[in-house]
Amino acid sequence: MTDLPPLKLDLGELSRVDGSARFASGSVIALASVTGPIDVRSGWEKPEEAFLEVNVRPLEGVPGTQAKSIAQTLKSALTPSLLLGRAPRTLIQLTLQALSPSSLPSNFAQPQISLCGKAAMMNAATAAFLDAGSVSMRGIVCACAVGTRNGGLVLDPTEKEETGAFGFLFRGTVSGELVWAEWEGEEGDWEKVAREARTGAEIVRDFIRAQFERAAGLAQEDEVMI
Repeated sequence: MTDLPPLKLDLGELSRVDGSARFASGSVIALASVTGPIDVRSGWEKPEEAFLEVNVRPLEGVPGTQAKSIAQTLKSALTPSLLLGRAPRTLIQLTLQALSPSSLPSNFAQPQISLCGKAAMMNAATAAFLDAGSVSMRGIVCACAVGTRNGGLVLDPTEKEETGAFGFLFRGTVSGELVWAEWEGEEGDWEKVAREARTGAEIVRDFIRAQFERAAGLAQEDEVMI
């Protein structure tokens, strides 16, 4: 196993949204924004909870089949972390964009989003929700892609080395609960690979936590200076 590539997180870059985050893992970059709770559209109102709308935007053109499929995947993985019941009859919008297109040949009109790209979008989404602070959360979802290199597992795979990606819901000190998995390897390797992926997701979790603690500390220093 190798370490994750350098991680970077930029918060609050976008205007006219409640929260935003740009997450980078090496050269793989994803951008996320959160708006809401806001008034819900006619026909989407849910009397017991907020309606979560997730949109994945391609670098160019309009969303295709893969973007819509990823949006549904991310929605399913992120929903367990959100307390949507605290904002009934409202709308929460999450918009995601992969800023690093796939380098692999594709038969599709648009570049495909890699497993690393999906994991980066999930991490960006978590950070954007935390940055917004307008949506109650029971935990955070962090993700990591896994690959194979020279017969061993790595947490920084290239697209050609990718074999899977996993997302875990972390709540306090409780060990991460698996909420998303895409695995193309041997069934007998599942537990080992999932364990390594959880380790990677924990690194991402600790990194995001440290970035928010640093941001909070800087904000307090600014208040003192004022």
